[in-house]
Amino acid sequence: MHMSVPVKYKFTEDFFRDEVRTGFTVSECMKRYWAASLHSLEIFDDICKRHGLKYFADCGTMLGAVRHKGFIPWDDDIDIGMLRKDFDEFLRIAPDELPPEYVISVKDDPPRHQYNGIAVVNSLRAVSFDAKVLDEYYYCPFPVGFDLYPYDYVPDDKNDRDVWRGKYLKLLIAFKLMKEKPEGDSETQKTLKELGIDPGLAMSDPGIVRNKLFDMAEHIAGENDDSCGSYVNRLIFLAMNDYHPALNKEWYSDIMELPFETGSIPVLRHADEVLSIAFGSGWMTPRMGTMSHDYPLYKRDIRHMIAFLEKGGLKLSLLPPQLGYIVREADALGIEYTK
Repeated sequence: MHMSVPVKYKFTEDFFRDEVRTGFTVSECMKRYWAASLHSLEIFDDICKRHGLKYFADCGTMLGAVRHKGFIPWDDDIDIGMLRKDFDEFLRIAPDELPPEYVISVKDDPPRHQYNGIAVVNSLRAVSFDAKVLDEYYYCPFPVGFDLYPYDYVPDDKNDRDVWRGKYLKLLIAFKLMKEKPEGDSETQKTLKELGIDPGLAMSDPGIVRNKLFDMAEHIAGENDDSCGSYVNRLIFLAMNDYHPALNKEWYSDIMELPFETGSIPVLRHADEVLSIAFGSGWMTPRMGTMSHDYPLYKRDIRHMIAFLEKGGLKLSLLPPQLGYIVREADALGIEYTK
């Protein structure tokens, strides 16, 4: 019995069969990972509807919705965008609204990401064989979820924009220095001092300093309101690359539903314009091998699963029959295990 939230995506066992899409084989393992990820999105969707929050498919998920009416066949994650006010409100209410086992990472600690201004929403911290988890998440034992991208209002005035970008960039430099330089490094101490942070605190309690830098960065990113200009952007792109595409702010409040796998997903009504800016004029032509990370995301989880089982004297082949597909996936990925 799946968690009691409105169901947007209904899956039959036929859905989970291996399938060739656009010349690419999507395995049962990936199909179950997709379905489980979409269940996490159903939970998020229910929270957003009850609190009047808007969200939309972003990045590869937006491209998949428009071009494939579902996931890009060689994609494995879900990207979601929100305007800053909705993003901040979701993070405020999430601890009380999400199931207790859910984890939100918005900092570089734990370091799945160096700070990049997004929230990562995951259903679990690690692989789970709990019967309730397996039943609810379509016999997918891996942590699933989505990346959540905030969009901020960008000043039209170049001087205002440069000042805004410069303040944020200083914080990104501080994050980088704390991550890469040895304790007590003089450049790190100088940068922290310029930001009004006691450098000694970085040595005695670096976690507090990282949290403070995070709070400062998020405050700067969201300090503009919609009267400052005509466009929105993800500030980290603007800060790091001085990348200022013409993303009209009106596009980001004009949202429609498009088919996505067995249900639908909110998508910007002006998705074509955004996709042309993001992916170029040829975005309707599928191109394999464009993943930005080691595909599939759950490869590392399978390795951890095998190590965990073998440490306890068990074999991958002894998993319940419903998880037999993981053996086939390990074989397809060339992951070694004791037969």
